[in-house]
Amino acid sequence: MSAKRDHRDYYTMSATPDPVSTLSESERRFYEEWNEDIEQFIRNYCEDEFSELVQQYPSEKRTLWIDWMDLFTWEPSVAEDLTNNWPSISQVFDQVLWTMSNPVASDLSGGDDHPPAEIRLYNLPSERVYGVGRPRGDEIGQYVGVSGQIARVGSAKLNPASIGYECQRCGAINHIPQGYGEIQEPYQCDGCERQGPFQIRNDKTDFRDQVLLQLQQPPEESIDGQGETLTVVVTDELEEWLTEHELGAGSRVTINGVLEVDETSESNGTFGYILRARSIEIEENDYEEIEIEEYKDRIEELANDPDVYDKLVDSVAPDIKGEDKLDDIKLGIIFQLFGGYRRLKPDGTAIRGDPHILLIGDPGTGKSSLLEAAEKISPRSVKTSAKGASAAGMTAAVVQDDFGDSPYSLQAGALALANKGIACVDEIDKMQQDAVESMHSALEEQTISINKAGINATIPAQTALLAAGNPKEDRFDEHMHMAEQIDLDAALVSRFDLWFMLKDRPDEEKDRMIAEHKTTVWQESADLDQGNLDGAEAKSISPEVDHDVLRAFVAYARRNVQPRFSDEAAAQIHDYYPDIRGMTGGDTVPLTHRKLEAIRRMAEASAKVRLSDTVEAADVKRAIELIQASLDDVGVNEDGEYDADIIETGVSSSQRSRTKDLKETISELEEEFEEQGAPEQEIIDEMVDRGFEQSKIEHDIEKLKRKGEVYMPAQGYLRSA
Repeated sequence: MSAKRDHRDYYTMSATPDPVSTLSESERRFYEEWNEDIEQFIRNYCEDEFSELVQQYPSEKRTLWIDWMDLFTWEPSVAEDLTNNWPSISQVFDQVLWTMSNPVASDLSGGDDHPPAEIRLYNLPSERVYGVGRPRGDEIGQYVGVSGQIARVGSAKLNPASIGYECQRCGAINHIPQGYGEIQEPYQCDGCERQGPFQIRNDKTDFRDQVLLQLQQPPEESIDGQGETLTVVVTDELEEWLTEHELGAGSRVTINGVLEVDETSESNGTFGYILRARSIEIEENDYEEIEIEEYKDRIEELANDPDVYDKLVDSVAPDIKGEDKLDDIKLGIIFQLFGGYRRLKPDGTAIRGDPHILLIGDPGTGKSSLLEAAEKISPRSVKTSAKGASAAGMTAAVVQDDFGDSPYSLQAGALALANKGIACVDEIDKMQQDAVESMHSALEEQTISINKAGINATIPAQTALLAAGNPKEDRFDEHMHMAEQIDLDAALVSRFDLWFMLKDRPDEEKDRMIAEHKTTVWQESADLDQGNLDGAEAKSISPEVDHDVLRAFVAYARRNVQPRFSDEAAAQIHDYYPDIRGMTGGDTVPLTHRKLEAIRRMAEASAKVRLSDTVEAADVKRAIELIQASLDDVGVNEDGEYDADIIETGVSSSQRSRTKDLKETISELEEEFEEQGAPEQEIIDEMVDRGFEQSKIEHDIEKLKRKGEVYMPAQGYLRSA
């Protein structure tokens, strides 16, 4: 017998010949006034749902879901009474449900091994739905909705809804309702009216499945990316519904239920809230949940349009214009949204299909706006700042807190919360070191492994990362190589498929174009706001492809297209890879296999845009051009050659070799000039005589000083540290 079956044997809610007898006086009056009308409402507005409940109760279905808007349409006063006085009025609805004239409906009042049927209310009006942290004290006991993102899900446990206490004096069973928190005990026996002693009877106790959720403000709505939280108690059939719909960390939901005081959260005389869930509504937060059918014709029209790539590029942040590089970035974001083809190997490991993109730029170059645009298009997304973020904020970590009944719990970060979507992370250069280290495997393997404090878990993170940051000194220095100004661990940078550097430099022609575009944006925004212009006419701010259409387009492609390479496309890669790796003719390695995988992902995404099951040569060409545009920004050494070491290690192979010679020269001259160290000019002259450029040697010496590898014992002299 299963555990679920075992604990249901504890139910003791026997069918009652006259269920109405359990109502209070005020509830009875309400029942007498409204019971026939409520029955008629259920038959008229919930006919199919009621029929299913009758047929499937109690093994498969135990609740009747009622749409608040239907109830309000039928009788506004009853709808308001139900939300304002849920504990009382919901009892009346339940009683009506149990006593409705139906051949088998009497079974709905419960039995020895199952609870009675009950109602659940959903689709509340917007004025009764709040963000996390918004509920007020005057709403305690009322039925409200709270919207947010699930941050954590506790383990399922048995929780007593009502405990049966046996009086040891007279043998009477006293049923004591339980809330959230401490166990409630009887004050005196209902039978002999004496104060015990009592003994708990499990066979007379009403056990329910229970799981705790932590609902959190979405990162984009919070100041520090973490936001306020609310504990939600999910019980019985709703706990099964939660599992059935695969809701977990990252899911965006509106949870409707009764707001209560959390008596376990007392601190300095103040208390927090808990929400006792009655229904859960899933927001559209997954590609599988997006409605496609109404956009099908437009999607197919776009897929067959030879200008589809340009139209999609013009649909990403249309209000941002500037250098030509922006179109490459926007195309990269489009490919990131469509994604490549994720493959599973025989050993169970996966080859990722999600591209990662890194934007490093001067202030005011539109990085944050690009992140915001991607976040709005993707149905499952997290937009957050990495400033000061730890591993818990970026990937996942075991944290010490009081959530649930354990001193430790698992906290999901941005990459886990955005699973099967996109994580848009600003200020990526400002996260803590443990976050950097935790992201290495998360980006490549797309899983996060946790083994700490007795918690062992592997969390999926099938997430595309779109990250933005600033150069080391906040603005790019034209005299330093771009790679030296990326304030990120080289091993982390190498996980990105594309990198783009956005520089803000005076350019009369470009600046005039930007100014003209901005003024047009201002004017059209004002006209649109005042009703003088419709969306289609506001060309500067309206996307070429409406975002609802684009989301459906992306969802359709991700669901249905898994392209394979044509022989011609494969041959193009076969030729390109060895050719470019042989370009330098020396020790420099232009590309590694990581870029080969990046080309695959981009080419597959390009094919998905056409809804094609075949990656053609044109897709490979488009992917290579995008990869090379990215490499031109960062992956080129002082000699104008592609150099993989710049990204893999942060230093070009030629610079590494030159630095090695420089350090050896300093050591040799230190021995020759023992007292004061090596004369700096002698070092420079020696290196120039060996064929190195003086400006590069001077730059390398300054770099060694900054890193503390050499120091000046006296003006004009150097010693190795």
